[in-house]
This record gives sequence, C-alpha cells and structure tokens, in this order.
Amino acid sequence: MPIGSAREAITLFQFSERVKSFLIVASKMLDGLRGREGAELAGARDMFKRFLDAIMTEVRLAQNVTKRQEFGDVNALLSEVSNLVGSGLVDEAMRKLAEGISLVATCGSDALDFLREKGLV
Repeated sequence: MPIGSAREAITLFQFSERVKSFLIVASKMLDGLRGREGAELAGARDMFKRFLDAIMTEVRLAQNVTKRQEFGDVNALLSEVSNLVGSGLVDEAMRKLAEGISLVATCGSDALDFLREKGLV
C-alpha cells in the first residue's frame, strides 16, 4: 500500500519503530529461554507468552491505524512464535521473530524514504 501523505508516513514510522523495539526485546527474551529447565523454563515460557500477547495487541493497533497488511503478517508470525516456544522449538521461533523484525523494519524504511523524498527529514 503506497504512502499518501506525510502524516501517514510519520504514523507508520512511529508504529514501525515501536513494534520493532518490542520485537527486539522479545528476541532477547527468547534467547534467554535457552538453558532453562523444569519450573524455571515453565515460568520463563509463561512470561514470554504474556509479553508476546502484549506485543500482539500493539501490532493489532498498528494495523488498525496504518491499514498496513504487514502488521497483520507480523501478528500471524507472533502467533507461530508462541506455538513454537510452547513446543520447545526456540531456534525456529527465533527465525520467525527475525522475519517479523524484517517486515516491520521494511515498513519503517518505506515511511522514512517517503519523508526524505518530501524533504521532511
């Protein structure tokens, strides 16, 4: 979907950066699951899933405001990440999370390019 105005570009850039930051934190948390066992792993998984739920709420908000399908795709990826973590497939979950970061970064880059073209940054 093309960006039609500076206002849209700024909004898209803000949401993209915010979501990207959350996804980077999620990747650090996901990495922290490695080496955990028993009750400690169960608790860490539970907290990670709660954090993912919070991110998914933010991503839905971003999609509703910006109307960008990429955020819907990120939400689907986060759902997959949650299922993979529950199954103990941390490496595959990390790949899906990286894919989400890439999608969001591309949105932010598109917005920034638009603002540069208009001479606003």
